[in-house]
Amino acid sequence: MKLLLSITALLEGVTGLALIAVPSVVVSILLGTSLTEPGLGLLARIGGVALTFLAIVCWLSRNDTKAGGVMVKVMVFYNVTGIILLGYAGVVEHL
Repeated sequence: MKLLLSITALLEGVTGLALIAVPSVVVSILLGTSLTEPGLGLLARIGGVALTFLAIVCWLSRNDTKAGGVMVKVMVFYNVTGIILLGYAGVVEHL
């Protein structure tokens, strides 16, 4: 569990910080589209903040066996939901 939470923290943290710093580049890489509306950059940065906080929680709970188990379940749910939403965006919305 410690390794999984550590890797998750690093990946989510890098992605979150990148979304905060350069949202248009990250969105272009992840979704293959640009941020055309002015508010979308702000929305991407808010998502980046959320990912950064998820990374911090994963990092802090990686040594706690009780909290670590809960965090693994939460991160699996988060990742599966993200995969479903990205799949929907690709198949239905043609992004």
